[in-house]
Amino acid sequence: MHQSYLGVAGHPVEWTDRYSLSDLPPGQRAKHAAPEGPARPEFLELEGRTRDLVPRSEPMLPQDNPFAAPYARKSSLMTFNVAQYCRLLEMEFEAAGGRFVPADFQSERDLRAISERTIINCTGYAARALFGDDSLVPVRGQIAWLLPQEGVHYGVYYNGLTVIARRDGIVVQPLGPDDYFGYDDADETPDMAAAYQAIDAAAAMFRTI
Repeated sequence: MHQSYLGVAGHPVEWTDRYSLSDLPPGQRAKHAAPEGPARPEFLELEGRTRDLVPRSEPMLPQDNPFAAPYARKSSLMTFNVAQYCRLLEMEFEAAGGRFVPADFQSERDLRAISERTIINCTGYAARALFGDDSLVPVRGQIAWLLPQEGVHYGVYYNGLTVIARRDGIVVQPLGPDDYFGYDDADETPDMAAAYQAIDAAAAMFRTI
């Protein structure tokens, strides 16, 4: 479905190169100490089932590796230029007869006022309050944005940090050592110190000439 948007004006979806960096030889992974405190639920792992959906990565030769890490793998993944992608979806939705109606829902009971027979719940973490679902757990995340750069259309992952160049800017986002990074943290206050630290770490990915 998403491949049907390739080549569309504005580049809502496009293939871009991705690089995965490591300080360890292929086949070896860094070990992280188990977190202290109460036992945490296991996250769903689907990598084994989805591996054939995207091109496989290939190791880069040392002379072709422009990064500071000794080991690098290259692949290609779809990049969603969200601003243009959302604009295109809105245009298609309205062209098909859809319309946007602002509404405020305080509880599940308010949904009964909707005349449509089908409701798709995509409220995210807000569903915790809307449906009284205390099983939903917040996961704090923070993104630093850099201005887009001409000719820079790729992504890099290294030591828990991901950098993705998109048409509307360059995303710099710490992902942490595992899926529990930011787990059960509802704080939405921007952390400028962490943002600058992430940008410094991104700059350190590249070799100095």
